[in-house]
Amino acid sequence: MSIEINNESEATVDERAITSVARYVLDTLGINPMAELSILVVDSEAMATLHKQWMARSYAFSFIFVASRVTDAWPGLIDYSDERAAATALWSLVVLALIVPDLLMSGSEFFKNRRPGRKA
Repeated sequence: MSIEINNESEATVDERAITSVARYVLDTLGINPMAELSILVVDSEAMATLHKQWMARSYAFSFIFVASRVTDAWPGLIDYSDERAAATALWSLVVLALIVPDLLMSGSEFFKNRRPGRKA
């Protein structure tokens, strides 16, 4: 079993202790010995950023669940007798849930250098 630890913070961590605990947990849970584990140690600012991204994506996928139920309850919005149209509508919600949160959170950086007449 391969356990990789990447420390991207300035904190000192006992990699041997972390590896030992991780190996014990994986063995106790009966995880396949061919599995790999990657542990990333980050500072609180990076963790806050990762948390915001995770939460935005979670809300987006929750939106898919709710929106798909709304389309069920709203007669005539999507013709579910046409399987292709229904699948297209639901997959469109999935794609939007993957893209929209990232654009909302990092849109200013994404569009900053693309405005005409503005130097980077």
